[in-house]
Amino acid sequence: MKRKYLILGWMALLVSCQTLEFPEPQVSNPVFYIKGDINGTSWQLNAGDEHYFLDTEWIRDSSQVPVFVSTLRPDSCNGLCANSFQMQLRYLTPSGAGDVDIDALLNADQSRRFLDNDVVDSVEFQFKSLAQCMELPVRSNWKIGDRKFSTSEVTVILPEAEQQVDYMIMDSSGTLAVQIVQPIDQVSIAAVEPSQSVKVNFTQDGRAVIIELSDTRDFGVTWSPVTSDGKRLIIREPIATRLSADIVWRDGSKGKVVIKLPEDNKLPASVCQAGFHYRAIQKISRPNPLQLNTVDLNYMDDRGKLYSTRFARQVNASFKVIDHEPYKANDSGLPTQKVYFLLNCTMADQAKTEKLVLENIEGVFAFAYPN
Repeated sequence: MKRKYLILGWMALLVSCQTLEFPEPQVSNPVFYIKGDINGTSWQLNAGDEHYFLDTEWIRDSSQVPVFVSTLRPDSCNGLCANSFQMQLRYLTPSGAGDVDIDALLNADQSRRFLDNDVVDSVEFQFKSLAQCMELPVRSNWKIGDRKFSTSEVTVILPEAEQQVDYMIMDSSGTLAVQIVQPIDQVSIAAVEPSQSVKVNFTQDGRAVIIELSDTRDFGVTWSPVTSDGKRLIIREPIATRLSADIVWRDGSKGKVVIKLPEDNKLPASVCQAGFHYRAIQKISRPNPLQLNTVDLNYMDDRGKLYSTRFARQVNASFKVIDHEPYKANDSGLPTQKVYFLLNCTMADQAKTEKLVLENIEGVFAFAYPN
């Protein structure tokens, strides 16, 4: 089901803003090409060079959605391998081979979204801080996924999967700070009453500070650097370091509490507390769960490191088919379409630590499809 086309140019996609160098095109009017800017530097690949091929194939995923794949690769390997670039177009519906209408998929001037593996069924949650120090003001900060908030109450949509919440409060003088890192209990989706995070209570008793941890679920705790086997800790003398408590709930989930006490062991008020309530407001169905009519771009560098549009949040991204026309049948006798497209997007590695920004990209690729 594959068709090989010669491709001109050395694959030299580089991470960050390093210089990209390419040889002069050897074919004046290539049939297939791609060109534009990568991390602000001009980049171009043209059909005709002996070192690269364009493979075209179509497959069907586990949901019976036809996927049309076009891969630029060196002639020394197969599929998506080192120094290769791949584009996948997903069909409009799950269908059999005889039901594929390639003209409907490649309708001229049709825009597409990029495939996003992070888009799942989600729930809108409300988080509310319980922090207080005898009516003294406290600051509440949240980090939920990749979003940060500085407010006592947050309403945010979360995917229906384990999500970690990083919550920190600090009194107005900055002498008492508490950080709670805790996964969200998804059972709360069906609960009427709000769920509660680990709650940290502080009580001033003379020169001593009494710290008590509580939760609606049973858990074990390990303190550091002080030693204690319980959920209640008495600090009789000032300590010069932060306290931490590693939490393990009965279901195996883990969290952490980190506490910074005032240097003189004197709390801002005789009683303080930290923690938060959270509850599910509404369940939000996943839009386009089969990711129909989306495009997915993959690139593997010379080290074998994969970059993909699915690993990066696509802001102001676009993919548009400008024109298409029938082309030669491939070696398996399958028809192909020559497709002219424009795109802008961001690709990232799976760890989301390195990015490739593709801007003002235009190109012509071929796609095989069933008879």
